[in-house]
Amino acid sequence: SAPVSRRRLRRLKSPGAPPFKRTMNNNKTKMTALRGFSAALLAFALAACAAAPSQPQPVALAPAVDTQKMSGQWYLLAHVPYAEERDQPDSSIELRPREDGGYDEIYRYFDSSLMQSVARQRARYEVVAGSSNTRWIDRSRALDTHMELGVIYVDPAYRYAVVGESLRRLGWIYARDPRIDAATYSGLVARLDQQGYDTSRLHLLGHSQVLIGRPSFAVPGGSP
Repeated sequence: SAPVSRRRLRRLKSPGAPPFKRTMNNNKTKMTALRGFSAALLAFALAACAAAPSQPQPVALAPAVDTQKMSGQWYLLAHVPYAEERDQPDSSIELRPREDGGYDEIYRYFDSSLMQSVARQRARYEVVAGSSNTRWIDRSRALDTHMELGVIYVDPAYRYAVVGESLRRLGWIYARDPRIDAATYSGLVARLDQQGYDTSRLHLLGHSQVLIGRPSFAVPGGSP
């Protein structure tokens, strides 16, 4: 027979587990490592899902809006504002209906740097088809973007209105008269609160020395 090499002889004489046991141990080690990797991968996937921002729920809107009744002048009582309109006193909008069912918006406010009232066309609203006039596309020069707004609430007499958008970053409370009692104002704020708005971000606006619910001028960022 062929001679046995010294290396093979040493391997045969060396103590240790038999070859089949070593194979089983290796398989167990691989399976344990695989289970650990799978668990880590699952944990990472779950963490990624938890960290991913969920899409905000759409705001619930008024059942329908009458285009003609909604038109005309509205005083801006409070807002979650963007920079351009932030805390401008005597703010109001005029909604001028167009033949296509939308509106042109004229924005008026008191410019303290000029010490006079200013009026300018600010936005063009297009009504979303099938929305019963409650959803508008705001093609605003001020925001330099297209944004969908919704009429969250308008009372039957069209004296008060609440307008917002799905991200809850902007919101407006309007009335036909700059004077409004505190209870009515609180009810309008509650409309935004019910839609998930952080109402602590509302800025109350003043109109010709009238503060909503108080006989003094509005403090920027104040609340009734």
